[in-house]
Amino acid sequence: MDQKNNGTNFCLINGKPTSNISHQDRGLNYGDGLFETIAVSNNQAEFWHCHLQRLNYGCDKLNIARPNPQLLHDEAKTLIGKQVSASLKIIITRGNSERGYKINQHNPPTRILSISPPSSSRLSENADFLQNKAKFGEKAQFTGVNEHFEPNFNAVLEERCVLGQTTRRLSENADFLQNKAKFGEKAQFTGVNEHFEPNFNAVLEERCVLGQPPTPNPAPLKHIQLTQCSTKLAHSCLAGIKHLNRLEQVLGRNEWDDADFSEGLMQDHHGFFIEGVMSNFFIIKNQIFYTPDLSHCGVSGVMRSVVMWLIEHLKYSLVITQLTEKDIRDADEIFMCNCLMPIWSVEKFNHKTYQHSITTQLMHHFQQINKYKNSYQWKR
Repeated sequence: MDQKNNGTNFCLINGKPTSNISHQDRGLNYGDGLFETIAVSNNQAEFWHCHLQRLNYGCDKLNIARPNPQLLHDEAKTLIGKQVSASLKIIITRGNSERGYKINQHNPPTRILSISPPSSSRLSENADFLQNKAKFGEKAQFTGVNEHFEPNFNAVLEERCVLGQTTRRLSENADFLQNKAKFGEKAQFTGVNEHFEPNFNAVLEERCVLGQPPTPNPAPLKHIQLTQCSTKLAHSCLAGIKHLNRLEQVLGRNEWDDADFSEGLMQDHHGFFIEGVMSNFFIIKNQIFYTPDLSHCGVSGVMRSVVMWLIEHLKYSLVITQLTEKDIRDADEIFMCNCLMPIWSVEKFNHKTYQHSITTQLMHHFQQINKYKNSYQWKR
């Protein structure tokens, strides 16, 4: 069945708007393929060039034909459409084949592109939804208009009284409860301005919009608690690439249900810390950055490469090495990173509380860089 999102398809398989895939696809049968998860902002894919570099490297490693870069770009652009903020996923598999592991090089790869709203990690930084829901019940709704978490925004406005600070950009500009007391049920949070909502003037004409249009403010650094996973990462000749076999991460993520923990730290079988379940990590000790050596296992993330570039740009020292439990315990700061987070400061891990002053500085500089230029290089 074709899926549409405000005129834009959610999924393209080999360029066609569909969600159907053959039962003979080797990605489905053997995990024989690769994927990239790309943050979209301002209608553009962030760090596209870096993602393409890693994807191509992975294709070469698995001996899968590289996708046509212009074709991939055009399909991504079609999916992104007018999305201000979203998550774009690219999957390349070896394509269809008969039973058995033997590769038929004559079969073309399968190309899957899909788009979805940003992860809850970005949404959680924008509002205290639970607090609003406790006050107002089921009427409390996230529209997330400024970051386009809710594609059917206008429909939501027509059906709901939207309560609470929809985004942090908006929350600093209006006291909704005060306005609601003054103006009653006509009070609506649209959370729109001309930078984020193409139909801004039309919405203004139809709704009583209270408060000033939001002024963009940098997202604050998120502070998280980290847990330690017992699932160990095996050494592999496929270290570094983002292949479709993610069972270790699946097992690791299912080790905890406690909402206090946002991420889990994983070790290899030698006890060295390698990565988070869904992220890379850095520690800071005496103003020197350290990050794990991923020569034998782990995924070399695009955001890891960007952070490494930023560390160099800020004239800090970086050491790539094996990190032990003592290294983690003795660190001054720890932060996690991936393309959707993009940077999370670790506040607490294994009963120790960590600082975040240099991480905050790093996050500030990250927010200033151009995420769309092609000068960033993916590093293995």
